[in-house]
Amino acid sequence: MPLPKPKDKEKKNDFVSRCITDLTDKKEFKSQDQRIAVCYSQYKDAKAVAEEVIGSGDDECLSFSYQKTYKGLKRSELKDSDFLFPDKRSFPIVSPEDVRDAINNFGRMSGDMPYETFIKKLYNKAKSKGPEFVNAIPNSTRDKYKLS
Repeated sequence: MPLPKPKDKEKKNDFVSRCITDLTDKKEFKSQDQRIAVCYSQYKDAKAVAEEVIGSGDDECLSFSYQKTYKGLKRSELKDSDFLFPDKRSFPIVSPEDVRDAINNFGRMSGDMPYETFIKKLYNKAKSKGPEFVNAIPNSTRDKYKLS
């Protein structure tokens, strides 16, 4: 399972708490100390690529830059059908690279959708877009989740 990642503008304390709970619920990592260390490491890695760090200490939060255009169109100009989740207009899938981006950004998704469900939904979207989109899903992911 992918490790949790901070959401845009999620407070450091809130992320670490959510991360530890998530790892505990999934029975990942043997000790609480291990889970704490992994969650702080995840936050540190996210901080290194964040567009901006807002605040300080435990109230600190990270702002991430998201792709603003897709094949020359602004996000607001995309059709609902260009999104993996049209009702929320999240996870635009306009180019094959967007498929891999969606996989990499699963941890920032709100809600509690299981990763396997997300991957199957993404695979169906990729199939509807064409073989180059399906080929953007890593072979290891296709094999693991029996996507054909």
